[in-house]
Amino acid sequence: METEIIVRPFYKKIPFIVIISLVAAFMIYHSVMSVMAPVRKLNEIRTEYGFAQNVKNPVDERIPSDSAYLSLMKEKAWYQSRVAMAATDSIYMTINLADTTVNLEISGVVVHSTDIKKQRISNILKKR
Repeated sequence: METEIIVRPFYKKIPFIVIISLVAAFMIYHSVMSVMAPVRKLNEIRTEYGFAQNVKNPVDERIPSDSAYLSLMKEKAWYQSRVAMAATDSIYMTINLADTTVNLEISGVVVHSTDIKKQRISNILKKR
């Protein structure tokens, strides 16, 4: 009684290997981009609405560390972002963590407001 050894050609396995490789590459790419997206958006927001020192009028180094000055700059950034959103003429949601409120707005007019009952800060924001 002899056993017959069947040799399957390698070229039949190639499409399967290629498909598995492409799916794995897509999954890795998607995972990396989903981790990098919040970091990029946070940097974009900081450059657009963050504190920018005027070169012509240098500010004393003690002023940006003053808590009253920082609270005024945060309030100014809040209002600037609301004006920018109102100019888009769309529906948007504003989240005010200091007042723990969430507002649904249309063109700058608050349609609905609610309190935040529970909040959790992402680790990406804690690092900065």
